[in-house]
Amino acid sequence: MAMDDKDRQIQELFDGYADGLGERADLADKARALMTEKRRTERGCKSRRATAREKRRVIFITVGSVAAAAAFGVFAIGVLPKLLIGGNGNPSDNTPVAPAPVVSYTLNDVRAVAVTEEFAADYVDLSTLKQYADVFDAHFYACYLETEESPVYVKCVFGVQTDDGMTEMRVISERRGFRRDDLEESYGYLITDNGGYTYSNDYENGEYVTAAYCADRGFNYYFYAQSGDGFADEIIKFIL
Repeated sequence: MAMDDKDRQIQELFDGYADGLGERADLADKARALMTEKRRTERGCKSRRATAREKRRVIFITVGSVAAAAAFGVFAIGVLPKLLIGGNGNPSDNTPVAPAPVVSYTLNDVRAVAVTEEFAADYVDLSTLKQYADVFDAHFYACYLETEESPVYVKCVFGVQTDDGMTEMRVISERRGFRRDDLEESYGYLITDNGGYTYSNDYENGEYVTAAYCADRGFNYYFYAQSGDGFADEIIKFIL
C-alpha cells in the first residue's frame, strides 16, 4: 500500500478516535459470535509481559514521520452527580463488606485536555514498547469528570512500526471504580470477573482488528488496534 494511502488511513483513524468507539459498535457483535474460539481468559497481565519477551522480539525499523491528527476537540462538559460511598464494614467482626460501587458515566460527562507523555505515564507507559519498536505520532489526552480533580482516564493514540508492518492503536487507561458506559458495552464480552487479560482478533477489509481488555495496577485498560499482520496482541503486552 502506498505511504500516501497509509497516511490518509492514519489521519482518518486518529480523527475517529476522538469520539470513542461508537462508530465501531459492530465489533462487539461480531466478536461475541467468535468468542467460543477466540476468548483468552484467566491470564495475568504481568506474566503476559514476560511471556511476550520470550515469544517474540519486535525489531526497530526507522520510518519517516506520518502525518499526525493532533487536532482533537475538547469533549462537551457534562454534569455527573457525585456518588457518596459509605457503609465501610470491619472485616474483623465477620461482617460482609459490600464491593465498592462503580461510578458510571458517559462520554459527554468528560472534558479532554491534551497532555504530555510524562504527565500520562502513570496511566499509559510506552517506555518499554519504545525499546523494541518505533512508536510514532503519539498523542495523549487526560479526560476529567467535573467531580474529580484527577483524570478519570487517559487516552493515547499512536502508531507502531515493526519488521512485521505498521499498527495503528488506541489505549484508554481508566481508573478502577469508574466505567464509561459505552466502553462497558463495547468491551463487555471481554471483561471477566477477575479482570484478567482477554483479547479478540477479527479480519475486516484486509486488516486485522484487535480489541483487548485488562484490569491491573488500579486501572481498566481498553485497547483497540488495526494492523495488516494480526500481531497487535504482541504489541499490547509491552504496554501492560
